[in-house]
Amino acid sequence: MGEQSFITGINYWASHAAIHMWHDWDAAVVDADFAKLKSAGITMLRVFPLWPDFQPLCAMETPGGVREYRLGEDPLPDTEAGRAGVSETACAHFDEFCDLAERHGMRLLVGLITGHMSFRNYYPPAFANRDMLTDPVVLRWQLRFVRYFVRRFHTRACIAGWDLGNEVNNMKCTADQAYVWMSAISDAIRSCDPDHPVVSGMGRNAINPGAPFNLADAGELMDVLTVHPYNIFTAPEDPLTSIRAIHTPAIDTNLHTQVGGKPAFVQEFGAIGYMTCTEATERDFYRAVLYDCWAHGCGGAMWWCAFDQDQMTYAPYDWNNIGSQYGFFRSDGTEKPIAAANRDFRAQLDALSYAQLPPAITDGVILLPRDSRLETLRAAALMAMHANRTHCRPKCTECDEKCICS
Repeated sequence: MGEQSFITGINYWASHAAIHMWHDWDAAVVDADFAKLKSAGITMLRVFPLWPDFQPLCAMETPGGVREYRLGEDPLPDTEAGRAGVSETACAHFDEFCDLAERHGMRLLVGLITGHMSFRNYYPPAFANRDMLTDPVVLRWQLRFVRYFVRRFHTRACIAGWDLGNEVNNMKCTADQAYVWMSAISDAIRSCDPDHPVVSGMGRNAINPGAPFNLADAGELMDVLTVHPYNIFTAPEDPLTSIRAIHTPAIDTNLHTQVGGKPAFVQEFGAIGYMTCTEATERDFYRAVLYDCWAHGCGGAMWWCAFDQDQMTYAPYDWNNIGSQYGFFRSDGTEKPIAAANRDFRAQLDALSYAQLPPAITDGVILLPRDSRLETLRAAALMAMHANRTHCRPKCTECDEKCICS
């Protein structure tokens, strides 16, 4: 997805409006946001054209059912965008967004069907009572949107790849239904853009081959797999800088690579507010995860998210009893310690004379039953990593001790 051997990126919503950024568009704010992020060493953004903003279809119903779909009260124009049910206004904002990204040297990983974000689901008005993944009417319009959007923007220099949509694995469906949806969307992307990778966008994929959004199916259909590990949801009893919290992102990433058979990276992770840590602890956690993922051959790590959202007063932010202080930057625009940690890490990697480390030592095997529990696999991986570092390495010729120098 880019020239860097290890991506240090961030998930982006505009600082002034978060999820409302596309219909509350402010190019000057986005320009200033990009300058702040570039100063913190960020050059890769994951961004989200919110589905109802970009395909704001309304159903015109009669007693007999839906007669037609319109953009609000206006008939669909006889244009390529109109036939896809896509808002030209929203796409014009995205064009300007790309202009700003290219000016600041930002690459964009674009989540296409953003119908889920921060524990709230988003649909075009026409589809509010339909199933996002299995309804054939919804799928027809999703495919039209994807083909139009990818065809329109795939030649922009800032595009790094396309992910299917944010955490679609949270939606309920069967394994067959998930396979059909993933296959349809990924094929639609490739039909318009054979050059950029198709990225899963999932929080994680199931281990069991019979489960929805499982690793076997995702590995078959995607070019790149993703994980979104959050300690507060998986092991909240562990301090953020404890061994399990730090190693879980790399463990989950390597599980996806080895079982799914495709490259993987940490597409989202974060501390998720300050009920479990301070800004200084958050910085230490971030730094440790970056080095751990780099050392274990992960493709990169992208923080959630760029700017605090605690000033937002609408759902889903006013639902959040954990807090919405997630960013590199506070809601007043000032920089947190984590931003300096990213800048220092990026500078160290960019100063190296080699692009990446030698492959990590993997001289052990964990056999996976079909009903494996992720917690068990993580524990086994932690024990293997500890054994590898303390017992299995040869003595270092430089210091005559067993150490990571070898």
